[in-house]
Amino acid sequence: MFEQIRRIGRRRAVAGLLALTFAALVAVPAVSAVEPTTPPPAGAGPLVPGRPGLPRADLLRAVVRADLTVVRRDGSTVLVHYERGEITALSETSITVKGRDGKSATFALTPDTRVRERRRPATISDLEVGDRVMVLGTNDNGAYTAFLIRCVVKAPATSS
Repeated sequence: MFEQIRRIGRRRAVAGLLALTFAALVAVPAVSAVEPTTPPPAGAGPLVPGRPGLPRADLLRAVVRADLTVVRRDGSTVLVHYERGEITALSETSITVKGRDGKSATFALTPDTRVRERRRPATISDLEVGDRVMVLGTNDNGAYTAFLIRCVVKAPATSS
């Protein structure tokens, strides 16, 4: 990922993440236009003004996937795909992530794919089916290649 960020440029990578945040903020009114059937849990945090029932902490968690077009320093563009969900399949060459909406995306893995867990470097072998992850990858006509996988929540340990 760091090589990708160097190629894209730090400012452009930050701008892409801000665009992702903006996309979440624009999509939320459509999601929250329907009155919630249950009130938010007590202590859920301050509500977003004008968006009843949606705490601020849940804004980015509501984003399941996004496609970004990022302009590199040289003026060329790269398509970046973001996916958040649960690992349903994992091998040395690919990872499949299923979002909360039930749709899945498969990313090819390369030696350059970075893995992070608890803000520390990790490896593909540290991941397991059932882990909740965020994946960033390049999008080449719908074929995704992961450049960063961030483990958000480890799968619960199964007792034998």
